[in-house]
Amino acid sequence: MSDDTMRLSLSVADFAKMRKCKEGSKQQQETQQETQQETQQETQQETQQETQQETQEESEEARGAQGTVQEENQNHEAKVM
Repeated sequence: MSDDTMRLSLSVADFAKMRKCKEGSKQQQETQQETQQETQQETQQETQQETQQETQEESEEARGAQGTVQEENQNHEAKVM
């Protein structure tokens, strides 16, 4: 083999390695993006569920308090009459 042929073979091999490396890097980026999106969606859903649950609990507490006030008013009216 002449020096030129060896150099050319080496260049092709290097090119193949670089291309393979570049493809691997691209796949890694895509995987990272997918993972990031999934994590973001899960976090968003959890936050939404927690917020809904808190709101529901607060509403129930408010209704309970309102019921107690109404009962106290009715009891007071009954005593007055």
